[in-house]
Amino acid sequence: MNLHARQSLQRAPPNGLALADQGPDSQTLEQAKASMHTTTQTLEALLEVIECERVEWWNAPATRERRRKWLESGESDKATRLQVVNNRTTEMIREMMAKLGLFCRWSLGVEGS
Repeated sequence: MNLHARQSLQRAPPNGLALADQGPDSQTLEQAKASMHTTTQTLEALLEVIECERVEWWNAPATRERRRKWLESGESDKATRLQVVNNRTTEMIREMMAKLGLFCRWSLGVEGS
């Protein structure tokens, strides 16, 4: 797990950010936005953790050895299927990060990192 992901997971939820004189509806809206902001930060951190773990698994000596054995023993279809799963997982993580970024930008008014 990278440092940014760990720090994001350890952040405490923000207190109410609304001004007291804006009324209960405005305060509720600001609290909801603050809560959603915290939730999206947690989701972003978790997606980063998943990506880091995927990379570590893919590059692990045991996984490399398994792929090498399959290729050498003529079972390249197994290695190909594993590569397809790895590629699709990478694609899904990137898609989810992009969707999360769009949600933050358009729904919460937050610019992504």
